[in-house]
Amino acid sequence: MGDSKLCYGCFEPIGEQVKCPFCGFRQNTECSPSYIIPGTKLNNGRYIFGKLMSQNGEGATYLAFDTLMSAKVLIREYMPDALCSRDSDSPIINVNHSDVAQYKSLMAEFTELNRKLAKLKTINNINTVLDMFSENNTTYVVYEYIEGVNLIQYLKENAGELSWEHVSKLFPPLFTTLSILHNAGIVHRGISPKTIYVTVKGELRLTDFCIAAARTTGNELRSEVFKGYAAPEQYSASSWQGAWTDVYGICAVLYRILTGCMPTEASLRSEESKLTPPDSVNPDIPHNVSNAIMEGLRINGDNRIRTVTELVTKIFEPSEEEKMKTSLNLKIQRAVSASVAANSASKQQNSVSAEKQAVVSDKKTERREYHDMPVKRIQDDNENGNIIDKIKIPLIIIILLIIVVVILGMFIKSITDEIRKKESIEAGLSVITTPATTLPPPVTDAGNDVSEPDISNGADITLPPETDTPEETTTEMPDENANIKMVDLVGKYFEDVKLYSTIVQDINLEPEYVKSEVYEKGIIISQSISANTWLSSGDTVVVQVSKGDGEAEVPSYKTGPVNCYKIEDFLALLDEMGISYRAIPQVNTGYHSGYAIGTEPKAGEILEGGDVLIVHFTDNSGNGKVICSPGVSPE
Repeated sequence: MGDSKLCYGCFEPIGEQVKCPFCGFRQNTECSPSYIIPGTKLNNGRYIFGKLMSQNGEGATYLAFDTLMSAKVLIREYMPDALCSRDSDSPIINVNHSDVAQYKSLMAEFTELNRKLAKLKTINNINTVLDMFSENNTTYVVYEYIEGVNLIQYLKENAGELSWEHVSKLFPPLFTTLSILHNAGIVHRGISPKTIYVTVKGELRLTDFCIAAARTTGNELRSEVFKGYAAPEQYSASSWQGAWTDVYGICAVLYRILTGCMPTEASLRSEESKLTPPDSVNPDIPHNVSNAIMEGLRINGDNRIRTVTELVTKIFEPSEEEKMKTSLNLKIQRAVSASVAANSASKQQNSVSAEKQAVVSDKKTERREYHDMPVKRIQDDNENGNIIDKIKIPLIIIILLIIVVVILGMFIKSITDEIRKKESIEAGLSVITTPATTLPPPVTDAGNDVSEPDISNGADITLPPETDTPEETTTEMPDENANIKMVDLVGKYFEDVKLYSTIVQDINLEPEYVKSEVYEKGIIISQSISANTWLSSGDTVVVQVSKGDGEAEVPSYKTGPVNCYKIEDFLALLDEMGISYRAIPQVNTGYHSGYAIGTEPKAGEILEGGDVLIVHFTDNSGNGKVICSPGVSPE
């Protein structure tokens, strides 16, 4: 099962040696039976598995060797240990009987996430997906192996922190990558110095993508949240997450690498608790950069910077002080230009006056026999006046120039800094373009072959230049009773809107389920009343909700030949499968109360998206209470 010629710790050739002379890994090291044993070959022998690199509630990552390409790779195995286990003598995963539906549902989410990543293989700042395959009752994803170190080690090699000048050149490509990921509907949720690598070429790579359940506390998986870097909403399974969640993470990373201090864990902070601004810890950090980081670390997601593009704009835009200096410099330049123009005009006027005076003098000399003394007196007076005029203007100009030189001398350093900062901005913003969006993307059929994924969006990922966001236009209130402004619901999950949006408390939100091959199941496709329109309390808004292009199979309400699910357990299973239901009680003295005893349609039949499953359960108490999934009427 093994290959003694390669070290399972670094895949360098070592022959028959037990201890690797390159990395020190011992080939006979005992391994946990829960994970794949080093030397195991999968996918028809193409990949040889090495040591376990990391693991969390979603699965495990192994160092491996691609025999076809003769190269080291990383392989991620979907293996949620809360839902399954593995025998020590077999790589096959055994799924807990009661967790089959949840296991399959999360595996589909794991597969879809990595298919999306595979389509972005031309992006240099993420860990590229090379291949995917299914085996051992699970899914495996093959990633490119990164030659480099993570930010934790990189900081140790750089005295524990980095200068803003260094960061401003290192991070812009990563900002661009995050914006592209968010546009593709991918939220990382685990941005930290541990998941950001610096390659041997000095480039940043974002690694360790996981499904949402693995990076959020309070759900069925063992959660992995990075203290100090995880956003507050990751500590609650009921909170909204989106691009703003990653904004918190990247701002926490910037705080750490610029100050040398890790931010206080979000779960221990409140909106009132004060986090020390970065520029108070390190005065060399520009004030506008410090302010942007603090805005990105706000506890309330609604008050936080919402997108990476907005964050970059705030980080790289000039501060108010710099804007004032620039404005003052422009005024000085205009004053100098005006003085030079006035001086030129004065010289022209003096020249014309001198010519006229010469003509008058010539005429008077023709009659010098009568006016010798007056003519001489007039000429002397004119000569004295011209000398004063000639001296007065240059004196004024010299004084102005001295003032200008003094002022320019005072601001010469700030101007130099501004030029340097402008060059840094141009270098940074040249890669930051399209604003990120947190709306889920249309569902695409990526297929099973991920070795050559379909990059339908084109290989060229250069984004269009950033443009100013137009001001929001709001429809005027039609009457005094219209007191609610409609929001944009398109692209959001209908269930999330019902649970967390405050506007549904005042209006009637009526879903209309339609089949869609483009949008994911549960996504709002359109709304009958457009955003920013004023409504009155109680108004009805019809939203079209995608029921997807797939179908759901009705699960059995039985756990065995005789036993049945408790009604709460069966309804929880339906919730996990995304099946809407209406549970109707009925008296049946042959069963104890609280058990599922039938479904319409029957188990094994197919439900179209948006169909409601009727579930019958025993209730011998006579309460007669109908139980419905969210959004389903009990009638």
